Amino acid sequence: MPHTLTALDGHGNDSPEVLVKGSPVPMSNPAKRKTCDAEDYWPQDDPDHWSYNEDSQVTIEMLISTGEVSWRGIQYGPVSEHCNTAPPDQDGHERRRYPKTSVELPAEGLPVRFKSIIQTFAWPDKFLKVIAETYGERWLLKRLWNWRWNLSTAFSGIGAAESASLSLQSAAHKFVVEKTGFKKPLRNVRLGSSCEVSTTCQTVLAQTYNHCNYPDIMDIQLGATCGNYCSTHGKFCKPQKKTNTRRPVCVAFSLMGRRRKEQDISFRTHEKYYQEYGKSNSVLIVENVTEYSEEIVAARLGPSWRIQATRLDPRIFGMGVSRPRLYMICYDSDHVRWDADFTLNEFVTALAAKPVLTARDYFWEKVPKKRLTNAEEQNLMAYRALDSKRYNIVDVTQYAKNGRPRGQLKDGSLMTLTTNCGKFFSEDHGRVMAPKELLTAQTLPTTDRQSETCGAPKLNLQKINSTAIPKLAGNSMSAPCVGCVLLAAVCAIKANR
Repeated sequence: MPHTLTALDGHGNDSPEVLVKGSPVPMSNPAKRKTCDAEDYWPQDDPDHWSYNEDSQVTIEMLISTGEVSWRGIQYGPVSEHCNTAPPDQDGHERRRYPKTSVELPAEGLPVRFKSIIQTFAWPDKFLKVIAETYGERWLLKRLWNWRWNLSTAFSGIGAAESASLSLQSAAHKFVVEKTGFKKPLRNVRLGSSCEVSTTCQTVLAQTYNHCNYPDIMDIQLGATCGNYCSTHGKFCKPQKKTNTRRPVCVAFSLMGRRRKEQDISFRTHEKYYQEYGKSNSVLIVENVTEYSEEIVAARLGPSWRIQATRLDPRIFGMGVSRPRLYMICYDSDHVRWDADFTLNEFVTALAAKPVLTARDYFWEKVPKKRLTNAEEQNLMAYRALDSKRYNIVDVTQYAKNGRPRGQLKDGSLMTLTTNCGKFFSEDHGRVMAPKELLTAQTLPTTDRQSETCGAPKLNLQKINSTAIPKLAGNSMSAPCVGCVLLAAVCAIKANR
């Protein structure tokens, strides 16, 4: 059965569980834990930090040693200024991880890969180079040579999955040419269709990729002989069922949606998604906010499905922006298998790098300054009164006094983009972040040079009002994060014989 791919978006519960072969197994009375509700760090002098429970450590290590588990990013120990402290490795070396992530990193010795914004768009080439050095050049060449996907997406916004897939295809072709001399273009990815209800996203997807878009997942019938209505072509088109990347809407699990979870009316889109795509695909790539639960997915896909999960942040790869998200590779063991010696978390760890970019670097455009409203000016003054150095780049729509101040993180990284991120103000630049700069924070190409560097078409924003772009950027995936997971699926998933 051909590989099929899907990616998802949402929030879920945070119970202390590990996932073994797709089935949740409760941990026995884990240590007291503290999770970060914000993307920032817990203060180092917090009197309520605690010590690690050795019994829980033994339990986790026993399960991890099987190579079949994906654990939920429980955060142990006192917190340093930049990362949470994780259990030490087998040699006793200190390990760290960013809040809301599950990837353990060495405290020291990470390489620096991205020193400028334009270099961040070279992530596909750098990822392939590192994977070849880590797992073997011939092994990677074979995986890339056999890579064939018909890619469809659902609720993926303005095309981060499409962009990442085409970027990987371009990098794979360059890698194969360099190593083998074979010059015929590789056709690894065929864009099949998208499913996106937002008319603004539909416009960007149609202008940039020109593939089919089905505007309402509740109306999709993959088995319909007449196809489904396509907003791109204005007629009934048949969906591609071979590869799908999806991120179900996160409103039901988000704080803004009051975390009603399965009780929220929007959760029916999740049910419909798993019903339609789960029965016709062998692999689904699912993306969501970190509070989303693997158990929700496993319960709806059936007993033959297995899950490799990780909680990522672009800073893991050396980017200067925060965006922790849950990514899952779900595969039907009746048709495909995980044919690799590494777990998804181990694959991510191989690509880890030290971030040297800061929030300030993402203000790269030469654009005129715009006046703030009186309320925003007053809020900016309140930020200056708090700490002018700590709050050098701030969200002037979020009140500094009466609410919760929001500025660049303690390590200097740009805070997580939200759908209301249009007023990130920089004191050094004297202006708010430009729309294209917000998209750059997700590593989505908006200029010819960025497009040439990453190998994906630049987003066509001709018919899009600039005031709508912050919402598009805040609702998008990080291209390097989804690209890493897609590459892991390329390298590890193999059809059963």
